[in-house]
Amino acid sequence: MYPIFFPTLTATMAVTTALGSNPTRVYPHGEAPQGVSLPYATHQLVTGSPENYLGNTADMDGFRVQFNCYGTTATAARNAAKVIREALESGAYLVSFNGTGRDADTNNYTYSFDMEFMAER
Repeated sequence: MYPIFFPTLTATMAVTTALGSNPTRVYPHGEAPQGVSLPYATHQLVTGSPENYLGNTADMDGFRVQFNCYGTTATAARNAAKVIREALESGAYLVSFNGTGRDADTNNYTYSFDMEFMAER
């Protein structure tokens, strides 16, 4: 019960140019390897709910996924966010910009945003 978007990212040249192709540096939250090359991004499920119907089971689920992008510069973090957004907008909606800043542990620049997906069960 999580939207499948990674194949779209790895099939998008702008994403693989910015975030690599072997591997593409987009990781589940908390799973980026120590010392990973920059820029990279993480994702995590923020919320979700089924499309419920009276008399029938849900056939679709909605998901809100937060993407956090990291770079050595603010521009690199923004560019990572831009290519992810553009790759996924054909099948998801951008619903919030969560801010920018510097990671407290690494001092890397960050850019965060949320997208909403609908997926068949």
